[in-house]
Amino acid sequence: MHLTTHGPDQAVEDSIEIVRLKQSGDHTVVAALFTNGAGRQARAMLGMREIDGRWCGTGGFGDLSTSAPEANVSWSSGGWSHGSRMVRGFWVRHPSALVLRLTDPAGGVHEDNIERGVALVMWDGDFDQVHARVELIDAQGDVIKSGAVSPAPSLTD
Repeated sequence: MHLTTHGPDQAVEDSIEIVRLKQSGDHTVVAALFTNGAGRQARAMLGMREIDGRWCGTGGFGDLSTSAPEANVSWSSGGWSHGSRMVRGFWVRHPSALVLRLTDPAGGVHEDNIERGVALVMWDGDFDQVHARVELIDAQGDVIKSGAVSPAPSLTD
């Protein structure tokens, strides 16, 4: 993959570390750490889809924060949609969390195993993200943190 960089907020080419990659059908999400042109560490997620043999961007988000409230489920999170495909990504800060679960009031449930501090949840169809909850699950299956998904998780123990 070739990366073109421009400006202080873009990744310095040799600084990019792919932390996690997840594919579902013709959709792929990449979570990466990098140093930007101003020398700051950053986190980003990028969605891509293969269309007629070419990879096209479908969405993404980035974060330059160096701290987050201790109660939050993640350093940062974000999401996007492309057609019927929905994506929600989380940089999880709780080291004993193994699974991230999203639930909505209608009973919808989507989960992902947390790998290297990243959860990437992709699904098709209806899911009420505005009223959804996020839960972090430990090795015993216990919920160790929970809270609202949108706009940014504000969680309780």
